[in-house]
Amino acid sequence: MKEIIKETIAWLKKKGVDYADLRQVKRISENIKVKNREVEAVSKSEDLGFGIRVLYQGAWGFASSNILTKVEYKRIANLALEIARASSLAQKEPVRLAENEVYKDKFVGLCE
Repeated sequence: MKEIIKETIAWLKKKGVDYADLRQVKRISENIKVKNREVEAVSKSEDLGFGIRVLYQGAWGFASSNILTKVEYKRIANLALEIARASSLAQKEPVRLAENEVYKDKFVGLCE
């Protein structure tokens, strides 16, 4: 998966974006329904998806999907870029980002 993410960001750089980031999210939910001290239902669900944010010529574009394939990552990256290009036509003032070093982080909740 990391390779697909790196390829996607590299592809966006070749397209001339000013900035791009990709966020992948996995969410697990567990529910217990209780009535009159009796458990009526127990359920567990899992959602997985990603979003790509692009800054192109000072305008933002964003797109997301829950299909985790190489082809879909590229399609969504292209869609985010198309949205940023369209947004740049209507912008009054371009977005300018502050110069900062890259910061990578990972968070895992305590309840698993």
